[in-house]
Amino acid sequence: MALTKEQQDYLNEVVDPQKVALYCGTHMYFGPSKAGTVGEKPHMGCPKCCFVMYFHDLATTPPDKRAQRLDELDEVLHKVVEEVEAGRWDFQALRHAEVKVESN
Repeated sequence: MALTKEQQDYLNEVVDPQKVALYCGTHMYFGPSKAGTVGEKPHMGCPKCCFVMYFHDLATTPPDKRAQRLDELDEVLHKVVEEVEAGRWDFQALRHAEVKVESN
């Protein structure tokens, strides 16, 4: 079975030894990608998916916009805390990222 161009582009992106790949191993969410359809959307409520989503967001924000983005994320976190305290949010955040180094 031959791969489509989009699938091959995605595979090349994932296995590039010059890149770091953050992903949720549970839901196979690799963050937004220009190629392929694997894991296009994070599983909301999964702390690993959310970590990948927010890390990717910060990593792709231009340097001159990072302060603004961090202010926006700060506001989101305050709203999440309000939801948790009101009992309307049951999200369980990770205490720390799980990092594994894999080599080919």
